[in-house]
Amino acid sequence: MSGLCGWIGHGRDQAANGALAAVMATPLTAFDGCGVRTLAGQHSAVAVAAAPGAAMLYEHDGLRIAVWGRLALAGGVPVDVALGLLWRRGPDHFCRGLSGSYALCLIDEAAGEALLAVDRMGSLPMAWQQAGPSLVFASSADALRRHPATPARIDAQGIYNYVYFHMVPGDGSVYLGQRRLEPGHFLHYRQGHAEVRPYWRMEFREDGGASFADLREQFHGLLRSSVRAAAGDGTAGASVGAFLSGGTDSSTIAGILGEVSGRPARTYSIGFDAPRYDESAYARAAAEHFGTDHHAYYVTPDDVVAAIPQIAAVFDQPFGNASAVPAYYCARLARDDGIERLLGGDGGDELFGGNERYARQSVFARYEKVPRLVRSALAPAIAHFPGREKIRLLRKAHRYIEQASVAMPARLETYNLLGRYGARDVFTAGFLDGVDVGAPLANLSATYGRSDAGSLVNRMMALDLKVTLADNDLPKVVKACRRPSRF
Repeated sequence: MSGLCGWIGHGRDQAANGALAAVMATPLTAFDGCGVRTLAGQHSAVAVAAAPGAAMLYEHDGLRIAVWGRLALAGGVPVDVALGLLWRRGPDHFCRGLSGSYALCLIDEAAGEALLAVDRMGSLPMAWQQAGPSLVFASSADALRRHPATPARIDAQGIYNYVYFHMVPGDGSVYLGQRRLEPGHFLHYRQGHAEVRPYWRMEFREDGGASFADLREQFHGLLRSSVRAAAGDGTAGASVGAFLSGGTDSSTIAGILGEVSGRPARTYSIGFDAPRYDESAYARAAAEHFGTDHHAYYVTPDDVVAAIPQIAAVFDQPFGNASAVPAYYCARLARDDGIERLLGGDGGDELFGGNERYARQSVFARYEKVPRLVRSALAPAIAHFPGREKIRLLRKAHRYIEQASVAMPARLETYNLLGRYGARDVFTAGFLDGVDVGAPLANLSATYGRSDAGSLVNRMMALDLKVTLADNDLPKVVKACRRPSRF
């Protein structure tokens, strides 16, 4: 499973702290048997559990530093030295000097100071909880709740948010008191006080003067360099492959992987014995076009039943994205082929404006340009028109006005299943007494409002960067691939 964990502001004995850090790290070793390394002081400790090369643990110049993932730093300075130099310039400057996909902690016990950070996309998790003067943190809620200062208690609001979204959106958790760092955020702890701040947000430049031809070449260059960097040393061997559904995004990644590696990309897809849901024909067409070494597995109903407990065991939060099942079987198939890393096209729609709902919401947004006086007369006239339900055009106009009259981002949730059933038909009155039923929409609105993008499509992409990618698609793929047990 792998990850990191630790704390500051707790304990009195270095040996005992090291032993407790190892106990916390136990869930992080659950599925791959990786070893645990610890560094401990009188009032702090940190542990990493990861395969060789997947995590770093340093003690340098009074600092304890743990990094999980792939951290990129400019220049040839050793990582521990470079991080120490960055730290001296303050937490904001420190985080802006990092790149890659990582979760990181830095502890300066002598100063009573610590930093937690995750990368700009939130590709690796970091949970934290403050208990009095102590800050406890971990890559997994299962590790965090093993610390004696932070025992687990279920948060009713987290359960409600899960049923609403089919996942628990950050920075929330299913456990009371636990929080999670959002993408591009850091937590700075100093003398018992913790503050969370963003160090990066996506910028949307809507007045660029570059030509389409220049932008196209720049985009193609970024795609190639990104795939080359993600493939790493695997471009020279057979340890890197790609998910291939046959859609534009995964097909593009697979094609470029073959191009930058100089050999046919090894691609993996799953199929279903149900024509309505089976997309394997598209995957085969893409594989033939790009000349990939393609592998497919057809998932049966029994496979789905068998996969659910396997996948659930890896997740530390309730998670309801059913596409974790095909991702899991693709990972199993790839692992049996010796593949150590799979590249995927998840997020292409959300990063490049290709999602159908962006176009749909732009149609609804046109209603906002109709003069208010006209809207105030039009809506009731159509709503109360005699025999409206028998006239197709009026039915469509009424549904359009109903949705277009809802402000963004609440308009995105007009199809929400919990909203349609009604919370009181799903939960008991006693349960609802302990939750804020308006919290999910308030959370969505707060995220939507943080973007300074001018256009609707860019504001929606900024929202999806957090809600669809960081809260949903990234955990789905990362965790489904975390336990690809053999067939």
